[in-house]
Amino acid sequence: MSSADSEFTAGGYSLSLIENTKEIAELVKKLGNIDLYRKIVELEGEIIEISRQKLHLEQRVDELEKVTKLRAEMKFREPLYFREGDATPFCPTCFEKDEKPIHLVDYGTLSGGKTRWYCTACKEEFAYQRSIAKLSSP
Repeated sequence: MSSADSEFTAGGYSLSLIENTKEIAELVKKLGNIDLYRKIVELEGEIIEISRQKLHLEQRVDELEKVTKLRAEMKFREPLYFREGDATPFCPTCFEKDEKPIHLVDYGTLSGGKTRWYCTACKEEFAYQRSIAKLSSP
């Protein structure tokens, strides 16, 4: 087996590794060595499972990298989150609880000139002026 056959790809082990294992299993089967054939088939199953696990871990790493990047981009101005270049605030509850950047919706001006912000995901409301005060919880 060449070194290229055992290389990893983005989705798991290369298909050539699995294909080579299948070819070897078929050759051994033709030779009549059933015990060796069974071991090679087991090995093929283990390779497939390791490929699945590797793909899962790669996806998890991607998720964590995205969350890390998002955390770095978000700026907390008590008690709301903002992203540079975006004047619309994000819900602090959704961001801190689920790490989801959910924009708040401007629901108009309250008496005293404060803007009423509402989260359509968690149903919390906030009032914004120089200081931001939480109005209600779900």
